Amino acid sequence: MLAQHPQRILIVEDEASTAADLGRRLELAGYRVAGIATDEAGAMTAIHRHEPDLVLIDMHLKGAHDGIHLANRVRRRHDIPVVFVAARVDCETLERARITEPFGYLLQPFSSVLFRPTIEMALWKHAMAKRIKASEGLFPAISQPAVEHSSTSRRLQRASSAGR
Repeated sequence: MLAQHPQRILIVEDEASTAADLGRRLELAGYRVAGIATDEAGAMTAIHRHEPDLVLIDMHLKGAHDGIHLANRVRRRHDIPVVFVAARVDCETLERARITEPFGYLLQPFSSVLFRPTIEMALWKHAMAKRIKASEGLFPAISQPAVEHSSTSRRLQRASSAGR
């Protein structure tokens, strides 16, 4: 695992049996279920309340908006990785889902061999993306003195050449 405490995972699934199966698998793998939501509104409330480390979203969530719409909303408003859950995926749906930049997919029936590695890789990739983003913020601060030094050196060289 990536952290000392169990990672908190929110399940967004409108099929009770699938949500229960996901919850059981997560707990067996050592994760903590942060909550279960059955629609977009419940998911957004649960995200604010529980601050999960990852969200599993049913791609074909029933309601006014599907899981792809919800994943896009989560990506835009929160820094939380999303893994899609689906029983079936066609090319058009996969293309729509790809735009949301998910961190993985779990296809039903769930594979015991792939379940935990999919979650672990999503958490790891998200942690690495955060580290890269943080280090990019440091780059201008590090490079600025070098740029200033280089400009000063060029001015001194021109002044020295002009004085000869």
